[in-house]
Amino acid sequence: MTTKTKAQKGKKKPTSAAQRDKEHILWLKKHVGEDFTRWRSANPKGTLGDLLHFLEEVEQEMYSFNDDDVIEEVRDELDNAYEYLLEWGESTDHETVGYRLANVEEDKNHVEELIEELSPSYRVSRLPKRKYKSK
Repeated sequence: MTTKTKAQKGKKKPTSAAQRDKEHILWLKKHVGEDFTRWRSANPKGTLGDLLHFLEEVEQEMYSFNDDDVIEEVRDELDNAYEYLLEWGESTDHETVGYRLANVEEDKNHVEELIEELSPSYRVSRLPKRKYKSK
């Protein structure tokens, strides 16, 4: 009979690829659900496919500007991109279109991953909502 050392007892079992995938999908659901509260409110029946379409429109709109254009200087020319930027709160003077465009691309990738796992018709309202702490 072998006994485990203290170091061996404290080790966690390695997680399987399936478990990591499941955890990643849960993280994506939480991330997307919490990051698009304004969009969700404006689109209560919106689906992941609708959200992806919105992000594609934002991306195309932002591509019409130079990466180094400061958002504050082009704000009046933005439509869907302005709505997207509101999810981030007020931008600061140093934020550029290129800086936020990288965020759009990352968000699109996250939504595309969820669509692969759940379907384009999956309602965003079913994703976890941001929890606000009461004072």
